[in-house]
Amino acid sequence: MPNTPLTGAAIMQQMTHAIDGADPSSELDLLDIANQAGEWFYDCHDWRFKTRPGVALATVSGQAYIELPDDFGEMIGLPRGPTTAPYPIRMTTLERIAAYRSISSPTATAGFYGAVAYVAADQDEEAPPRPRIEIWPTPAESNATIATLYYTACWTDLDSDDSIAAIPRY
Repeated sequence: MPNTPLTGAAIMQQMTHAIDGADPSSELDLLDIANQAGEWFYDCHDWRFKTRPGVALATVSGQAYIELPDDFGEMIGLPRGPTTAPYPIRMTTLERIAAYRSISSPTATAGFYGAVAYVAADQDEEAPPRPRIEIWPTPAESNATIATLYYTACWTDLDSDDSIAAIPRY
């Protein structure tokens, strides 16, 4: 079964086997335990399988940020652009982005400044904060791909028996 994906059900079955087939305490949920163990597993080592291919960072007219993938964990290096502008997003701090945004009429810049931020979900949603890059100046064009971002992924929660763990089988 080396090519069979590891599902939430298979992980919970292995957990139950590890406790001699006994049911865990009624106060515990096997899926929650599996997700906590998965997060620990992801964070305990710099696994190569966490490395993701480059994703295009595209602007949206009037939107001062660029959404990052749901499984974004950490940037690998700086966002890369074409050879004519190899670093179109200069990474900085959120404080500096806020200071730049207070400028009423920015002068022409060669590219953008950016900082990674995590935006909390609405109170109605049960979701972790979403990653994005806050940028300045606010782009005037939509769908202009300005850079490619390479990153390592974070653990993606299993939400059901049918969920597939985002780890390779060994």
